[in-house]
Amino acid sequence: MPSAPRWHWPVWCRYLPSDERLLERADHVFEMVADVDGPPDEVLETLWNGSLKSGIPGFLGMIWSTPPDVLPDARLDECFVFMTLRLHTVATGPGSRVVVSGMGCTWPMAEQLVELCEAIPRDGRTHFVWRIGVLYPWWLAPAAPLIQPAFQWLFDTSLAALVDAYHQSHGRRAGAA
Repeated sequence: MPSAPRWHWPVWCRYLPSDERLLERADHVFEMVADVDGPPDEVLETLWNGSLKSGIPGFLGMIWSTPPDVLPDARLDECFVFMTLRLHTVATGPGSRVVVSGMGCTWPMAEQLVELCEAIPRDGRTHFVWRIGVLYPWWLAPAAPLIQPAFQWLFDTSLAALVDAYHQSHGRRAGAA
């Protein structure tokens, strides 16, 4: 596992706890999908093992407050050159799904944030679905359509990095859907 970043932004803004039900009432849901040649547990593990560090623009790494790579009830900071996002896993399914609640961030981008990562076996491959639901603060909601394309690009790029990292670490052909 790569070392934690030497420096990261403080987490000034706290978010309300959330679970996957937020996806039903979120102001916006980002959805990314990829099909990967590999079993769901290996694909999902690639998200957390530190191998994505070089593939995501501005990503510095993760700082774990709980034992690294232990997903149930995990707490970690995802560190970027422009912010730190504090996360807490609130639900896991062995090798198949992870639900993560945003606990806070450097910037007041949300009142609540949830990520649902599902690795679904399909025809000997993994159908990977990543959904991020955001409930914006009332004062940010009018500007949200202006910033959503930048975050969609970051999430799409992150998913492509996941597929590439899996391919490199397992020597298999992988491709985004």
